[in-house]
Amino acid sequence: MKATINDVAKQAGVSIKTVSRVMNNEPSVRQPTREKVMEVVKELNYKPNLAARNLASTKAYSIAFIYDNPNAYYVIDMQNGILSACKKQGFELLIHPCSSKSDNILEEISNMVKHSRIAGLVLTPPFSEMPEFVKHLLDLEVDVVRIMSGDTVPDDLAPCIMVNDHQASMSITQHLIDLGHKNIGFIAGQAEHMSTVERLKGYKQALKENGITIDERLIIE
Repeated sequence: MKATINDVAKQAGVSIKTVSRVMNNEPSVRQPTREKVMEVVKELNYKPNLAARNLASTKAYSIAFIYDNPNAYYVIDMQNGILSACKKQGFELLIHPCSSKSDNILEEISNMVKHSRIAGLVLTPPFSEMPEFVKHLLDLEVDVVRIMSGDTVPDDLAPCIMVNDHQASMSITQHLIDLGHKNIGFIAGQAEHMSTVERLKGYKQALKENGITIDERLIIE
C-alpha cells in the first residue's frame, strides 16, 4: 500500500505540516528534524502527490521545456537531462513543443505560464536567442534558463547554458582532415539557428588552418 503524508508524520513523530515543510524544502525546519523526516520518507518510499501540492501551495512545482526542433535525438536527450534534475528536486516537467514562426507564440507561452502554474522555463534555440521574447517572459515573473550556441553569454537577461558548436565543428572537421580527407562537405541546418552559424565558422576555420581552400559548392543548406 502506498505511503501517505500521514504515515510519514506518524512514524517520524512530527506534524503533517512539518512533513509538508520538509518536502517543500522550506528553511524554517531545524536540520535534525529535516533529517529525521527524510529518513522516514526514504524508508517508506513516500512519493508526494505533486499535482495536489501545486494546488495547495502558493509555490509552483512545474518546469516547462520549450523547444522548436523536430530532431528526436536532440529533444529526448534534453528532456532526459531536465527530467532527471526535476525528479531530484521534486518538480514536474511539462513538455511544450511549439513553432517559433507562429504569430501568437508569445500569447501561447504566456497562457501556459499563467494557467499551468509554471515555476520556470527552459528555452532552446531559436527561442533562447530572441531577447525580446525572453524579456516578455521575464515580465510574467517566471524564471528562465536559456540553452544557446556559442562560447560567450550575449547578455545578462537570464542565465545561459552555452554549447560550443564552433569548437565542436572544428574538432569534427579536423578529425576528417587527420584521416587524409581534403574534399569535406558541410550540410547546414536552418540559418536562423545560431548553432548553424557557429558550426559553419568552425568548419571553415579548420579548413583554413590546414591550408585547404574553402569550396562553397561543398556547403549545402
